[in-house]
Formats: sequence, structure tokens, C-alpha cells
Amino acid sequence: MQGCVTTNDERVMLAMAEAGLGLIYAFEPTILPQLRRGSLRLVLEPFAAAVPGLFLYFPSRAQVSPALRAFIDTAREVTTALRSRRARARRRGELHARVCGPSTRLEAARRAGERDLGERGTRASRPADPPSQSRALGRAASARGRGRGRRVRAMRVAPGARRRIPTPRVPLWRRHGSAGCGTNPPLTMPASAPRVGIDFGTSSSALALVDAEGHVRFAQLPTLGTLAPSWRTLLFFEPDEQEVQRPILYTAGGEGIEAYLECMGEGRLLQSFKTHLTTESMGRTQVAHHAIGLDDMIALFLQRLRERAEQHLGVALESATIGRPVHFAGGTTPEADALAADRLLAAARRAGFQDARLEFEPVAAAHHYERTLTRPELALVADFGAGTTDFCLMRMGPTGRGDDRARDIVATGGVGAAGDDLDAALIENLVCPALGKGDSYVEMGKERLIPNSYYYKLARWHHLPFLAGTRVRAELERLRRGARHPERIAKLMHIIETNGAFHLHKAVERTKVELSKSKQAKFDFSDGEIDIHAAVTRRDFERWIAPTTASIAACLDDTLARAGVTPAEVDCVFMTGGTAFVPVIRALFEDRFGAGKLRSGDELMSIASGLALRAAAPDRG
Repeated sequence: MQGCVTTNDERVMLAMAEAGLGLIYAFEPTILPQLRRGSLRLVLEPFAAAVPGLFLYFPSRAQVSPALRAFIDTAREVTTALRSRRARARRRGELHARVCGPSTRLEAARRAGERDLGERGTRASRPADPPSQSRALGRAASARGRGRGRRVRAMRVAPGARRRIPTPRVPLWRRHGSAGCGTNPPLTMPASAPRVGIDFGTSSSALALVDAEGHVRFAQLPTLGTLAPSWRTLLFFEPDEQEVQRPILYTAGGEGIEAYLECMGEGRLLQSFKTHLTTESMGRTQVAHHAIGLDDMIALFLQRLRERAEQHLGVALESATIGRPVHFAGGTTPEADALAADRLLAAARRAGFQDARLEFEPVAAAHHYERTLTRPELALVADFGAGTTDFCLMRMGPTGRGDDRARDIVATGGVGAAGDDLDAALIENLVCPALGKGDSYVEMGKERLIPNSYYYKLARWHHLPFLAGTRVRAELERLRRGARHPERIAKLMHIIETNGAFHLHKAVERTKVELSKSKQAKFDFSDGEIDIHAAVTRRDFERWIAPTTASIAACLDDTLARAGVTPAEVDCVFMTGGTAFVPVIRALFEDRFGAGKLRSGDELMSIASGLALRAAAPDRG
């Protein structure tokens, strides 16, 4: 097909295509931002021509100019990194399966296998000499651009049809399996605009409401091609997609995980931002030309959560009851907790929830548990989150105890020791020694220990962003040059530069879950460049987390003491959250209350359920 315009200026070609002037024929990696943004779409894909990639040919003689030598070394470094990404890409199916569940494991593996990333890295080659060239050419370095190596045709998408990531559309009663979220009949919406409950967690979030028949329903959120009742609390930004004087482009939750995997770790992945709510001095994060603060991050996440829930439920959501811990992580004073609560409310209103209120998370869990009672009880609710552990001692009954539930709350307590601290203990003891923790380096004739701060941040989600940036890279490069084991520091730098901490924390989480089931587990982490394998016993794990366990026990005893209640006077203990499965934590409660008083169920979704129940009666309490 003969084109009506011929140009060798890629920017002009893209501008004409986005203006709707016709089709363009381009190398696919060069138009990935436009494809992801939705301003262009592929057409005539069966006729796309595959190309072998980009090649660099250079003289084989030893004496080359410094500029050319620097360019060759850089090309080798880049292609080596690309080769390692291919190995990480093979694990995308595994991550799909972990997030989506076993029912989609084969489909996820198939999707990952279909994404041909091409042959990346440096290879030896001796091409035939061109007639005009008098001397032989030596080695050739080849590197293929990100994405599939082919030339494709693309055309403009009408503005009204733009859509960044398709949202799966299935009936509400076709649900992705999760604790407390089985098969449900179709949703019957209340007559008035619904008020929803939002469990805004450090690691995961969920949104639920009570329908006209009094049943709690969870919004099903898009996650790697399926729908699930919870979303990872994260944001992902691609700096290359940002445009000057335009709103920031981002993905959140399960969509953010998909975008992160598609970009093979490039870009900015932000998680656990809830943990910083008590930090007044936290600066702004730069994403291309956008500078975003903590309040912006929370507002962006809640806005996308609201939008996806509205798409699934088919109704506008403007009112919400949002869970909050008794004491926010990092907060040591009532003023710090008040500041965090105000910031959370302000972010929710910016996200479109004009009528936003807060409720203690353990109180919400108590309302969820109360529906299972057949007689009045004095119950202790233990809510184990990712960033905090909270307690609520409350009088409960089968049908509630009137409208003013505040009188039923006997005592509350909370401490910033929780699930993330368990993960951090595993990382610091299993992973960090292989990355240089405890090693030394020599500088100016003196031997010094490598600072522990890098490993402290690596082990904690909410500190990972502080490892990004040129300053930290320069510091680590200086340490690597003088280190006794420079290869270990190089591994640490590799994990930071490739966003490998995401996969690292997932591997640690699997080990923690296995230790809750067995007395011994194996830790495995590999990304093509780094291989860390270690066996760990439950006894070692419990020894590493002893400070966290002691903090939780002290908070529990303090809550009972302030209430003037002995363990014998407590009728039951309702435990919610993933850490409730950890044997040493469960033993802590069995020793005080007896195994017969412990209750559990819907450990991962009870907070959202209770918040929805509270939201259905917002004027109570």
C-alpha cells in the first residue's frame, strides 16, 4: 500500500497518526506508550513483519577511542540487564497464578509463554564484509527493544473510546474465590445511594456494601485478567508515559501489578504508603515532571478503587466508612493519630467520597463477628494487619445492643508491630547476609562495617522508595569498590535497580505461609542474575520475630489492664488478619485465654464486611 506522506521523523509520524490522518508503519517498541495510553491501536496484526532486532557492529582491534569504548561497555551492560529480564518474565505466570488462584494457573502460564520477549543479550557474530569495507569487523552486540520485535501498523483511537486497561465484565455472582467471598446471588441495590465500607489496608484493600436484603457484598476488582474481592494497595507509574501539563497517568491495585509486569520492573512501584500517615516531614516523590506527595498517593489509589467499584456495581459511590487502626503505624502521641486520621479523610474526599467517615478496624471486625452470636458475650477482637495490630474489647449480642454502640466498647489498644515486621525479620536473616549485610569495606585505609540502613529499608515495603535515586546508587557503588565481597553489594544494587524487591517480598511471604503450616520451609528467590536458597525452621523464625511477638503481647496485656478485665472474664477472642495463622501468635492467645475461647473465620475480609455493616447505619454510634 502506497502512503500519501513519507517522513523519516518519528515524532512527526506519531503526531499525524494521533491526529487521525491515517495509518502508520512503525517498530512496535517505539509506540508502546501510545498503545498503553490508548491514543493508538494496532491493526492488521496478522501481516506484521518480525525483525531480528538491533545490532551494533564495531572494530575488533584493541585500540578504540574512549568514546566508542564507553558506548560499547554501556551497550553490553544494558543488554545483560535485558537478558536477565527475560528470566524474570518467565516467572510472570507464577505471579499471575499466585494472585489469581490455582484455577487460573494454567491459563496464566500460557499467557506468560505467549509473550515472546525475543533473544536478548550479547552474542558473537562475524558477518560477511561489505564490499566497501577494507578491514574485518569483530564482535557484534545485539539487543532487542522492549516488547515484541516486529513492525506493526497502528491507527488513532477516537477520544471517546480510549481505555487504558479493559475492566473484566462478569456478573456479580461469578466471583473469584476468597475467604468469606463465595458464590452469591445477584446484587439488589438499596433504594437510596449506597454507603460503602472500605478496608484501606497497608498491603491490601477491599470495598463492600450491604444490599437491600441485608447481605454484605464485595466489589469485584480487576486483577490480572480476573476479578477478586481485594486489591493490592499500590500504585504504578511509567515515567515515559507522563506528558507535560497533563494529569498524571497511573495504574493501581491489580492493574498496577499487571502494568509492572508488562514493563518488566521499569517505572515506579509504590506500596505501603498508609504506613507514612503520621510522618509530617515526608517529601514528595518525583515521577517524570510530576511531584506527588503522600496525600496525593492515597487520593489516587482511593479514586481508582472507587472508579473500578462503580464500574462493577453500576452505581455512583460518594459516601464511605473507612477503617482506621486504633494507633497508626509510627504514631506515638494522640496528636500524631489525629493528624493521620485527618489526612486519610482529606484524601478520601479528594478521591470523590464527599461524605467520608472513619471507624476503628477492630470495631468493624467486632460487628462482623457479632452476626454469628447466639447469646451476649464480652468479646476481644484481635485485628492483625500488615502495619499495626489492634485490639477491641466489646460487649456484643446476637442482634446488637441498641443504636449507641460506643457504650459497648470497653477498651481499645494498638501497636505498630504486625505482619510486615514478620516479613522483615525473614528478609534480614535469610536474604540480607547474601547481599552484604554484616560485611565490611575499606576506605582511606580504614575498615568499616557496611551501613545497616540499606538492609533495613529493603526489608520494609514502606521504605523501599527511599532506596531509589542516584544518591543511593552512588553510595552503593562507592561501597562496592571497597567491599570485601563486592559481588554481594552488586546483588543488592541489582535488586534495587530492577525493582526486584517486589518478587523478593512475595518469595518471603510464601515462606512465612509455609512456616505456619510446617515446622520447616525452604526459601527460594531467583531472577536470572541472583539465586538465594535457604532452609529455615519455625524455631528460628520464632526467635527472629520475638521482639514483635513481645510488643503484641505487651499491648494485649495493657488493653486488658486498662479495662480492668482478666482473661477469665473474656467470653471469646475473635482473631482476624493473616498473622492470626502464625502458630507463635496463636499460642500467645491460647496461653492467656485457652484454645476453646479462640474464634476465627473470614480472616482476610472481616474488616471490610464489618465496615459495610457500620456504613449501612452511619448514624449509629
